[in-house]
Amino acid sequence: MIEMQENNPIQIRRSPPNSPTQSTSEMEYQFTPQVVQEHPRKYIDNKWVKYIMSTLLHITIQISYFSLFEPVLYFNYISIVEKNAFFHEINTITKYDDIYVDSNLIRQQQFYSMFIQFLDYENIYINEMYNHLQHDAYHASEHRLTVKDDLQTTAYTFTVISWTITILYTILFKLLYRKKSIIKYYTDHMIYIVFIGVYEIWLFRNVILKYLPWTKEELEFYLFKCFWNKTLQFYPELQCMQNNITITCSTF
Repeated sequence: MIEMQENNPIQIRRSPPNSPTQSTSEMEYQFTPQVVQEHPRKYIDNKWVKYIMSTLLHITIQISYFSLFEPVLYFNYISIVEKNAFFHEINTITKYDDIYVDSNLIRQQQFYSMFIQFLDYENIYINEMYNHLQHDAYHASEHRLTVKDDLQTTAYTFTVISWTITILYTILFKLLYRKKSIIKYYTDHMIYIVFIGVYEIWLFRNVILKYLPWTKEELEFYLFKCFWNKTLQFYPELQCMQNNITITCSTF
């Protein structure tokens, strides 16, 4: 016979042996609040569970710091330095003046004065080409800035999501392991990210920027080949200027 004890209403006791109503051995089940709390703690305090939970917290914090640090570093420093490095190489090409070494000799030729007179007579100007290029450059610049804003939005959206998950997981972790110091987790990773950032900046300035995947001479050679190849498509008669060479618009 199963009966409820007066002193503990949530204790269940089976009838003793040889009872008229029950012949099994005595079995007692304790369903006290303390037992209910201690039962899941056995799994929560397991060293492997605790290790996995702690590792996940390390990972979420580190990713969150990276998701904030990397976009700030790239959009506000690396992209600007890369752009300046690229235009520096382009400027070295614009200063290339080997093709003008015979300019004085050419200007003394009879056909040159006739050619200038022809341009003046036909009102041939570069204004249209200049304005077209300026218009395209302006709209391309606006599009580039729009793309940059969209990419920044994407990057910082991930940052917000990452930090939201990290904070929620931190609250859960603290509720499960009250003795753990959450401040230590965040402080340690903040120190890590600062030193990682210092190293990334040093690496970028002293290694990456000093090795460019192209040289001025390679760019000049590539641009010349493409320009000449395109010129021959419209003026095939100039093919006579090639002597046993074939020029194509390709890298190498």
